[in-house]
Amino acid sequence: MISEFPLFLFTLLAGLSAGFCAVRALVPVTGWQGRRWTVPAAALALLGLGLVCVWFHLGRMERVLNAMANPQAGICQEAYCAIVLGVLLLIELVMEVRGRKAPRGMSIASGVVALVLAVVMGFAYVGNYAVPAWTDWTTVPLYAVADVAMGAALVGLFEPARYEKPALLVTSVVAQALALLTFVLVGMHFAYVGRSAAPFALAAVLTGAVPFALAMVARKKPSAGLAAAVFACSVIGVAVARYAFYAASIL
Repeated sequence: MISEFPLFLFTLLAGLSAGFCAVRALVPVTGWQGRRWTVPAAALALLGLGLVCVWFHLGRMERVLNAMANPQAGICQEAYCAIVLGVLLLIELVMEVRGRKAPRGMSIASGVVALVLAVVMGFAYVGNYAVPAWTDWTTVPLYAVADVAMGAALVGLFEPARYEKPALLVTSVVAQALALLTFVLVGMHFAYVGRSAAPFALAAVLTGAVPFALAMVARKKPSAGLAAAVFACSVIGVAVARYAFYAASIL
């Protein structure tokens, strides 16, 4: 197991939450079986689990305090963005649980913060010159684009019938295409610095090509099974790429 495994889990879980929030700002989601509160609840739960993983990465309270006191540190910027996003989601959740429909502006605001979080996750590693594989510009879309691709798949999992509508279908297809391109470019960079490009080729297939084909099928015959397959492939593909990314820190 890689030493950065807690960070791997943090960026995967919090990234999924961020991507979900970003996509639902464009594609309104009514919730699981019409229960609106399940949308902010799911996003908040994923974000919370991700932040717990950061604790396991830092290990001790003094390290947490030191990290939070250094605004220039990537982990500090990620934490502050995550906290702001968490507060917005919690407010929305409380409103929905109490039977008050949260204003559209809430989901848009959380979507903007979520996108910032996804971008910050990528920038946190670009300046780490100790790992040449991380210092390329493709590191940023490796996080941001992949998160949006996972988020679109999660929206489809919540409401499979939305694949019939242009909003989710177009968002999913664009995100999958960009994810495929991103993984190819990252793989080329990894090969250039002497690392294996194979994990990123697999990720390009799992997160880009396969979900694209499944989404095209779901457009005509949406089903929970197809939506689950799109989601599973997207998350597994991103997980493969991200694990390989962190494994590059092992000399």
